[in-house]
Amino acid sequence: MDRTTTSQADEFLRRAQADATPDASTSALLTRIADRLSTVRPGGTITEPRRLILALRYATEQHGYGTLEAETAEQELLRHLPPITEPVQRDEYATRIRMVTAGVTL
Repeated sequence: MDRTTTSQADEFLRRAQADATPDASTSALLTRIADRLSTVRPGGTITEPRRLILALRYATEQHGYGTLEAETAEQELLRHLPPITEPVQRDEYATRIRMVTAGVTL
């Protein structure tokens, strides 16, 4: 591997790590979602369809129905909300979300 390839690989890794950390606005919305999940029926379950609904709901509440900002926020939330492959308890999922906002890769 030559020096250029290593440099390109390092840059790719740097960008991937930067993309893994949500921006301040997205982090704030993720925190609101986590707070809700951990305080309202924390022992209940959450599934993938609910994850999609939460992203839409919180983005719309923050930026208004049908706005470009809401659409962008929804996509960012979906990018950072961990996928749900099987039902999980709400409080456990809230913990996963908090790990994402802290920069922990799941």
